[in-house]
Amino acid sequence: MLHEFITPKLDVDTRWNSTWIMLDSLLRMKLPLNELLRRIELKEPPYTGFTIRSGDSLIKEITKESWAAVNTLYTFLEPIKEATDMLSASTYPTFGILLLTNHVIKFHAVETIEKSQDEHTKSLLTQLKGSWMTTHQNWTRGRHELQLF
Repeated sequence: MLHEFITPKLDVDTRWNSTWIMLDSLLRMKLPLNELLRRIELKEPPYTGFTIRSGDSLIKEITKESWAAVNTLYTFLEPIKEATDMLSASTYPTFGILLLTNHVIKFHAVETIEKSQDEHTKSLLTQLKGSWMTTHQNWTRGRHELQLF
Protein backbone atom coordinates (compact mmCIF):
# COMPACT_ATOMS: atom_id res chain seq x y z
CA MET A 1 0.00 0.00 0.00
CA LEU A 2 1.43 3.39 -0.99
CA HIS A 3 1.18 6.27 1.43
CA GLU A 4 1.47 9.98 0.86
CA PHE A 5 4.96 11.27 1.60
CA ILE A 6 4.60 13.89 4.31
CA THR A 7 7.38 16.27 5.20
CA PRO A 8 7.37 18.17 8.49
CA LYS A 9 6.84 21.90 8.18
CA LEU A 10 8.77 24.32 10.38
CA ASP A 11 7.39 27.19 12.42
CA VAL A 12 8.25 30.75 11.35
CA ASP A 13 8.29 33.22 14.26
CA THR A 14 6.84 36.09 12.26
CA ARG A 15 3.81 34.24 10.87
CA TRP A 16 0.90 33.12 13.09
CA ASN A 17 -0.32 30.69 10.48
CA SER A 18 3.01 28.84 10.27
CA THR A 19 2.48 27.30 13.72
CA TRP A 20 -0.85 25.91 12.53
CA ILE A 21 0.81 24.60 9.34
CA MET A 22 3.53 22.93 11.45
CA LEU A 23 0.93 21.28 13.72
CA ASP A 24 -1.10 20.21 10.68
CA SER A 25 1.90 18.38 9.24
CA LEU A 26 2.63 16.80 12.65
CA LEU A 27 -0.95 15.54 13.02
CA ARG A 28 -0.86 14.13 9.49
CA MET A 29 2.34 12.29 10.46
CA LYS A 30 0.84 10.87 13.69
CA LEU A 31 0.27 7.29 12.50
CA PRO A 32 3.54 6.92 10.56
CA LEU A 33 5.48 8.50 13.43
CA ASN A 34 3.96 6.19 16.04
CA GLU A 35 4.58 3.19 13.76
CA LEU A 36 8.22 4.18 13.27
CA LEU A 37 8.73 4.56 17.03
CA ARG A 38 7.11 1.15 17.61
CA ARG A 39 9.37 -0.54 15.04
CA ILE A 40 12.51 1.06 16.47
CA GLU A 41 11.53 0.00 19.99
CA LEU A 42 10.87 -3.59 18.87
CA LYS A 43 14.08 -3.58 16.76
CA GLU A 44 12.23 -4.78 13.69
CA PRO A 45 14.35 -5.02 10.53
CA PRO A 46 15.62 -2.66 9.13
CA TYR A 47 15.38 -0.65 12.35
CA THR A 48 18.05 -2.58 14.25
CA GLY A 49 21.15 -0.43 13.76
CA PHE A 50 20.08 2.50 15.92
CA THR A 51 22.11 3.41 18.99
CA ILE A 52 18.90 4.12 20.90
CA ARG A 53 18.55 1.66 23.76
CA SER A 54 15.36 -0.29 24.25
CA GLY A 55 13.18 1.52 26.78
CA ASP A 56 14.76 4.91 26.02
CA SER A 57 12.18 7.69 26.31
CA LEU A 58 13.12 8.90 22.82
CA ILE A 59 11.39 5.92 21.22
CA LYS A 60 8.33 5.67 23.44
CA GLU A 61 5.01 6.21 21.76
CA ILE A 62 3.74 9.75 22.06
CA THR A 63 1.00 9.72 24.69
CA LYS A 64 -2.67 10.29 23.96
CA GLU A 65 -2.53 13.29 26.29
CA SER A 66 0.28 14.85 24.25
CA TRP A 67 -1.59 14.29 20.99
CA ALA A 68 -4.72 15.77 22.59
CA ALA A 69 -2.75 18.88 23.61
CA VAL A 70 -1.38 19.22 20.06
CA ASN A 71 -4.89 18.82 18.66
CA THR A 72 -6.30 21.44 21.06
CA LEU A 73 -3.62 23.94 20.06
CA TYR A 74 -4.23 23.10 16.38
CA THR A 75 -7.96 23.74 16.80
CA PHE A 76 -7.28 26.93 18.75
CA LEU A 77 -4.97 28.30 16.04
CA GLU A 78 -7.13 27.33 13.05
CA PRO A 79 -9.30 30.51 13.02
CA ILE A 80 -6.16 32.60 13.59
CA LYS A 81 -4.56 30.91 10.58
CA GLU A 82 -7.66 31.61 8.50
CA ALA A 83 -7.74 35.24 9.68
CA THR A 84 -4.04 35.67 8.87
CA ASP A 85 -4.61 34.31 5.37
CA MET A 86 -7.70 36.48 4.89
CA LEU A 87 -6.03 39.67 6.19
CA SER A 88 -2.92 39.00 4.08
CA ALA A 89 -4.90 39.15 0.86
CA SER A 90 -3.71 41.34 -1.95
CA THR A 91 -6.68 41.07 -4.30
CA TYR A 92 -9.21 42.86 -2.06
CA PRO A 93 -9.12 45.48 0.73
CA THR A 94 -8.72 43.96 4.19
CA PHE A 95 -8.93 46.94 6.57
CA GLY A 96 -12.73 46.79 6.65
CA ILE A 97 -12.74 43.26 8.04
CA LEU A 98 -10.01 43.85 10.63
CA LEU A 99 -12.19 44.70 13.66
CA LEU A 100 -14.76 42.00 12.90
CA THR A 101 -12.00 39.41 12.51
CA ASN A 102 -10.44 40.64 15.74
CA HIS A 103 -13.70 40.16 17.68
CA VAL A 104 -14.32 36.70 16.22
CA ILE A 105 -10.84 35.56 17.28
CA LYS A 106 -11.34 37.03 20.77
CA PHE A 107 -14.63 35.13 21.16
CA HIS A 108 -13.00 31.93 19.87
CA ALA A 109 -10.09 32.28 22.33
CA VAL A 110 -12.36 32.71 25.35
CA GLU A 111 -14.61 29.81 24.29
CA THR A 112 -11.68 27.43 23.64
CA ILE A 113 -10.04 28.20 27.00
CA GLU A 114 -13.33 27.61 28.85
CA LYS A 115 -13.81 24.22 27.13
CA SER A 116 -10.23 23.01 27.63
CA GLN A 117 -9.89 20.04 30.00
CA ASP A 118 -6.11 19.85 30.27
CA GLU A 119 -4.57 22.37 32.71
CA HIS A 120 -1.26 22.60 30.82
CA THR A 121 -3.08 23.33 27.57
CA LYS A 122 -5.41 25.78 29.30
CA SER A 123 -2.39 27.63 30.72
CA LEU A 124 -0.73 27.84 27.30
CA LEU A 125 -3.92 29.08 25.63
CA THR A 126 -4.41 31.65 28.41
CA GLN A 127 -0.89 32.98 27.80
CA LEU A 128 -1.55 33.20 24.06
CA LYS A 129 -4.82 35.00 24.77
CA GLY A 130 -3.01 37.44 27.10
CA SER A 131 -0.45 38.25 24.43
CA TRP A 132 -3.17 38.72 21.86
CA MET A 133 -5.27 40.90 24.22
CA THR A 134 -2.30 43.23 24.81
CA THR A 135 -1.98 43.69 21.06
CA HIS A 136 -5.76 44.22 20.79
CA GLN A 137 -5.69 46.90 23.51
CA ASN A 138 -2.85 48.69 21.77
CA TRP A 139 -4.86 48.76 18.54
CA THR A 140 -7.96 50.23 20.11
CA ARG A 141 -6.64 52.94 22.45
CA GLY A 142 -4.33 55.88 22.57
CA ARG A 143 -2.70 57.12 19.40
CA HIS A 144 -3.68 53.88 17.60
CA GLU A 145 -7.38 54.37 18.33
CA LEU A 146 -9.66 53.89 15.36
CA GLN A 147 -12.36 56.48 14.89
CA LEU A 148 -15.69 55.34 13.55
CA PHE A 149 -17.88 57.94 11.85
